[in-house]
Parts: sequence; C-alpha cells; structure tokens
Amino acid sequence: MAKELIAIESSRTAVRLGQQNVRINQTWQLRFAEGQVNATLRGSALHPNVVVLDPPRAGCGTETADQIIGLQPKRIVYVSCNPATFAREAATFIAKGYELKRVTLVDQFPNTFHIELIASFEVR
Repeated sequence: MAKELIAIESSRTAVRLGQQNVRINQTWQLRFAEGQVNATLRGSALHPNVVVLDPPRAGCGTETADQIIGLQPKRIVYVSCNPATFAREAATFIAKGYELKRVTLVDQFPNTFHIELIASFEVR
C-alpha cells in the first residue's frame, strides 16, 4: 500500500496506457508525469520514501542517479537489464551513502544472455 505513487515516463504511449490502467483499476493514488527523468526531477520538491528506477539499457546515468540521491529516499530499488550500467550507477549510490542490501537476478529470457537484475539500496 502506498499513499501516493508518481511515475515519470518519457514515452507518451506508456503514459497514456498507464492512465488507462489507473481508470480501469481505480488506483487513484497513481499519477504520471511525462518527460525525461532528469528534466522532470530538476528543481523538484519531492521527498519519496522509495524510488523504483527502471531505466533503458543505457542506464539512468550518473546525473540522474545524483538527482535521485538528492530526493533523499530511504530506499532505491533499481531494475536493470544491463549489469555494466547498473554497476556505474550502483557505484554512485554507494559513494553517496547508500548500502547495497540485496541483488536478485531474473532470467526472463532463457537461453539468451539477457537478464534482469533487481537491487535494493538503503541509506546507511
């Protein structure tokens, strides 16, 4: 259960489909913001308890990782399909006071090199 969920998504189609899901499932605590994450967060007054980050294969980048740290969430859950970009951003989170608590690998595409990695970081 959550008091409020805010999804930031760059794809207009994904936002539209998400809003349709809100109406169908009557999950009114979920809001969508369309735009690039780093531009949307710039100057934001948000202070979430948890940030769930699921960037594209290129990762979110260290600038966006720093912006997320600036929101001061207690926990960051990072879903990644690229271990290399995950490692880059994980190093940023760890250097800025977060501890890697758990990592889980999910093999969604058996017999390929593709994996999903889910990690949980918490404030030290």
